[in-house]
Amino acid sequence: MFGVNGAELEVGVNSDGYLVDLTPPVMTEMADTRDGSRYQSDNIALNLRWNFEDWESGIKLYKVQILESYHGIKQTFWSVSGSYNETKPLNPNDGKMQVSLDGLTMKDGHVYSLHVSALNQAHLTTAHETNGVTVDTTPPSTPKVCVYCVAK
Repeated sequence: MFGVNGAELEVGVNSDGYLVDLTPPVMTEMADTRDGSRYQSDNIALNLRWNFEDWESGIKLYKVQILESYHGIKQTFWSVSGSYNETKPLNPNDGKMQVSLDGLTMKDGHVYSLHVSALNQAHLTTAHETNGVTVDTTPPSTPKVCVYCVAK
């Protein structure tokens, strides 16, 4: 591209271009626990992992929340502010994240699910939520064992 003024002087300029990205990020993995279990006895920690890919422009930002469900009522459990926690992947072309949240106070019978919104460099967003993990710290009741039982 050239610019010309009234005195017929020219200046050449090169553009660094731009990238067109018309597709939002794609979720490839999300989990609440290390092994994908739907139940856990740990009521103070969650081991979360997620991965979103965007081949055109890369992942710019993640907005993360933990939701708590009990008797059909769902509410924000974490982050502390009640809004999304924003985090960035180390590399925009590798959106894999693994996070361990400790020091939580989760309740028995409540379901805790990971909600992630992924934003790419073109500001297109996609959001996904896991099915959640149910916290259960109570051991099963001890069965009564009878060696020489008489049937009644």
